[in-house]
Amino acid sequence: MCSLYLYRLHLTERPEALKALLAKLHQAEDRRNTILHSYWVKSPECGKLTRYKYTAKCAKGFVHHTEDLHPENIEAIATEIRSVANEFLSHFQTAFQIGNANTPTD
Repeated sequence: MCSLYLYRLHLTERPEALKALLAKLHQAEDRRNTILHSYWVKSPECGKLTRYKYTAKCAKGFVHHTEDLHPENIEAIATEIRSVANEFLSHFQTAFQIGNANTPTD
């Protein structure tokens, strides 16, 4: 995506705004993956969920991660992802003048 961005805008280096946005997107992706690629159960503590994640990698061996979360923590992650997605769309609409008569055609 970054290469296409640079190509379409005839740039040789990533603008700082794009670097910051890509960092936010990467963080949002990590948070999303943490939520989706885990096993969830109702926590023994009222009002919480427990997240379990197991990994087995050659360098680190078998690792077991456990985390208790309130539903509002999960909602905050969803809100963060939505916010970054909207920022991404807004940035690209502005950069490529999407929806304007001056949309690049090359």
